Amino acid sequence: MTLPVLKTRRLVLRRPVPADGAALRRIADDPLVARWLLTMPHPYGLPDAQAFIARVADQPVWLVEDDSGPVGVVNAGHELGFWFTPRVWGRGYAGEASAAALDDFFHRRNGTVIPSSHAYGNSRSQRVLVKLGFSYTGQDTPRKAEYVGDDVVSRGMRLTRDDWTARTPVALTAGPLVLRPMQSTDAEALRDIVTQASVGRMLFRFPPDWTTAEAGEFIAATCDASAPPFRLGVYADDRLIGSVGVDAGDAPDVFYFLDPAAQGQGYGRAAMVAFCANLFARFGLASLTADVFTDNPASDHILRSIGFERTGTGMGTSAARVEPAPIWLYRLTRNAFEAAT
Repeated sequence: MTLPVLKTRRLVLRRPVPADGAALRRIADDPLVARWLLTMPHPYGLPDAQAFIARVADQPVWLVEDDSGPVGVVNAGHELGFWFTPRVWGRGYAGEASAAALDDFFHRRNGTVIPSSHAYGNSRSQRVLVKLGFSYTGQDTPRKAEYVGDDVVSRGMRLTRDDWTARTPVALTAGPLVLRPMQSTDAEALRDIVTQASVGRMLFRFPPDWTTAEAGEFIAATCDASAPPFRLGVYADDRLIGSVGVDAGDAPDVFYFLDPAAQGQGYGRAAMVAFCANLFARFGLASLTADVFTDNPASDHILRSIGFERTGTGMGTSAARVEPAPIWLYRLTRNAFEAAT
């Protein structure tokens, strides 16, 4: 299977390769780790690590890296499993990496339910799984643990797509930016941005006299990010500097805007890359569309830089323009996006 590289705020998840064998051996052979790895041999040698890498080559199993190199493994195949070097315990890496793998399972691979388990007494794994939303099934199973040389009770758990979606609000990172649903407290900042003439005339629905109250109503109507259509705010240092959004449909329109004070720093492209990647991963879309007024070359440049292709022209209206104006139409396929970014 094609395994995507997953990136979180602190971590990179990628397919393990033979060169990772020594690092995986060191992690899995550590007694603090080995005591909880019920299905793995102990001692754990380099041949065991290489055999593991070969065995999972076509499975959704990721090597997890931070700035120092490999720190663990996450498996989101038939069940969720993870193991990390003790030197990073307590940093939240297991939950952060597992969340990325679960998002891939439920959205890109369209999974509906995934089981997991933890050995009785493994409170660290228990806390991670509970925080991720797993619930106990009541099926506790004795399993042979190589390290302890005896059976250990494994406590069964499961997580459904509905439970995952309900517990994980969208929050994306793009360099220094955070993309998340806007809140009512953002209404004034949102109004201030879109009622600037240079911004409003490039958008379709915001008149120059748009009020803070109308901005609050707009936020309330578009903040549910569980499925399109929805909008996310773009934040720098917890300050709203713009928005990205998507309409409904099989090839939905995407759109964005930034406060002019935040333009020229690469924020628009960074936000759109993170947003489009999330849309493709979460909703299994084959393509996205967009349209831009032809007197907006900056947006044209951003869209084309991430793989959008012009498909034609049309006429568009804006609540901040007196008359209709020409627009360019665009289409972005998943393959073109991945090639461009």
